[in-house]
Amino acid sequence: MKFSSFKHYLSVFLNKKSFSLFADSIKWFIEDHIVPYSKIEKTGNEGFIHPSVNFKSPENVIIGNCTRIQPNVCLWASPNSKIIIGEFSGLGPGTMLFSSNHKYEFGEIYSRQPWVEKDIVIGKNVWVGAGCILTAGVTIGDGSVIGAGSVVNKNVPPNSLAVGVPAKIIKDGSQLDVKHLE
Repeated sequence: MKFSSFKHYLSVFLNKKSFSLFADSIKWFIEDHIVPYSKIEKTGNEGFIHPSVNFKSPENVIIGNCTRIQPNVCLWASPNSKIIIGEFSGLGPGTMLFSSNHKYEFGEIYSRQPWVEKDIVIGKNVWVGAGCILTAGVTIGDGSVIGAGSVVNKNVPPNSLAVGVPAKIIKDGSQLDVKHLE
């Protein structure tokens, strides 16, 4: 890098607005990505949680052993509901879980809408593909797969394949012998 480029970058960094943005970014990263790790409940030390995972109410997030959570996942529990993820499960990049939501009544102001808080439960050995959305109150049974980009707003039984918007079960594996997975 040339000295003139370095000088330019230094002057941009030392600019009051730029430095303030940099400081705010560090504060945001620490509060949204680092502090929550001390509050989440993990049932074991194995597994992987990417540093870019975003938490809300991390004290209400329970993550099973050997679970992998990929980049840019959003785990938004609420003060009165939990997100529970079973062991050996995986959440693909960009997946979002919201254990609360607004109801909607026409004519009412958005911020005054009633609030719904319900647990999200993901069983053991569940694979949730990239870019999925799971809404409040959903349970995904053990051994199921959720196809990339799906929006899950209803329960998915064990050993099923669900895809689409909204997610529909396209393969029900409840009759399969899956003892080898235990």
